[in-house]
Amino acid sequence: MKIKRRKKVKKLKLSLFLIPSSVILIAFCLILATFNILIHQHIEKLTAKEINREFEFYDIYYYGSNYLNNHQNDGNDKNDAEFFITVYYAILDENYNALIPNDQLYSELEQERIQVIAKYFRENRNIISKDQAIMLKHDCNTFYIKPKVYHGKSDGYCVLKDTSHEAKDFTVIVYANITPMQNFVDLIHKILGLLMILSGIVSIFVILRMTKKIDNSFNKLKKYIIDVGERKVLEELDVLDYREFNDVAKTVQKMSKMIDQAEESQKQFFQNASHELRTPLTSIQGYAEAIESGVIKDNKKSASIIINESKKMSSLVDEILFLSRMDMDHRKMNQEIIELKELIYDCSWRIKGNADKRNLNIEHVFLEDNAYIFGDEQRLERAFLNVISNAIRYAKTTIKIICEGKEKNIVISIIDDGNGISNKDLPHIFERFYKGEDGNFGIGLSITREIINEHGGNIDVISQKGNTKFVISIPKYKWKNFA
Repeated sequence: MKIKRRKKVKKLKLSLFLIPSSVILIAFCLILATFNILIHQHIEKLTAKEINREFEFYDIYYYGSNYLNNHQNDGNDKNDAEFFITVYYAILDENYNALIPNDQLYSELEQERIQVIAKYFRENRNIISKDQAIMLKHDCNTFYIKPKVYHGKSDGYCVLKDTSHEAKDFTVIVYANITPMQNFVDLIHKILGLLMILSGIVSIFVILRMTKKIDNSFNKLKKYIIDVGERKVLEELDVLDYREFNDVAKTVQKMSKMIDQAEESQKQFFQNASHELRTPLTSIQGYAEAIESGVIKDNKKSASIIINESKKMSSLVDEILFLSRMDMDHRKMNQEIIELKELIYDCSWRIKGNADKRNLNIEHVFLEDNAYIFGDEQRLERAFLNVISNAIRYAKTTIKIICEGKEKNIVISIIDDGNGISNKDLPHIFERFYKGEDGNFGIGLSITREIINEHGGNIDVISQKGNTKFVISIPKYKWKNFA
């Protein structure tokens, strides 16, 4: 047998702290990473731009003034520089040895850097592309270097264009030390990091304060719900810090009132039921004792009264049991396809005896003959019997049952010509345990409404003097087309 693991339950207070804190931390890290990528790309772009300008001047010297005329629209004017970047150049021979004819042209530091760069090119000559920029780190400095090959002769200062057999390939490197800019970026990183820490501290403080307020509101609400469950005398709950908790509190208050009303209705119902049961029981007991003592000679009449009172008791007990079964098996229905015309005729036939006793005429009008619904036949039969019985109880001469089809529903109207329902009772006749003027037990119509609602329909009533009309609407059964 497979054992189902119990789902781990999380604490709300811990989640309220961890989730926002994690989101803030991830957001800060993403911002810092994005800034780092963008600023480094920007530095490389600016440095490459300055190095390319330096190569343009060198190309003018190498190719002559015609090169300037052919490339004057390239858009790389010196005035376009976004900020100043110092670049240096050096010449390497075919063996990548640095050519420095005049030591005064370079400082000792720059000469040392040129030798380091030349050594790097010698050691990596097989993997370095002659036109691709590289990044080189040395002694806590970062250099952005771009090489370019020129064919000719070199005097140490520049490469002169030459097509003779003595011409050689020289590599001119232009480089820039981008360490100051990176130091500036590091400073910005530190400032951002400090701001992140301060923001994190403030955020944690705000989250903890918010969590505490939520926890306090939740504890008050929890205590209030427990008091409702224990049916204690409740005072109105103070306004909580958050609207959602106040909404829950209002819902609990409403639920408490509904429970009180239900308990009061049940109490009233049992009082009414006790009274209704006591009346026939008293009558039965009285006639039985009278028959036993010989006071009443007409035993047949007495037996008839006892039978009628017993039927009344049986009807009340039957409705109570049916209501109890509905509450227990609210969603369990034995559904099937039902022909509505046949169902209504069956209900009318079963109750026809009561109508005949009062000389009432039951008329049937079916505007749609092939009307089918899908539902629990036993429950629907009970619903229609309750409404028709109610009509028989109050009608004077005629009860009319009209069945007509609409687009998606079937509408059944049950009309009687009685005195009508009073305006006082009309809004409450479908409430459970409500007993109006000349009412029976206050159960039948509430059962009917619950059954109709279970089948996706609805029931309404229109009443005036001399006419009461119950209107029941139930969805049609949709036949599947197998063609």
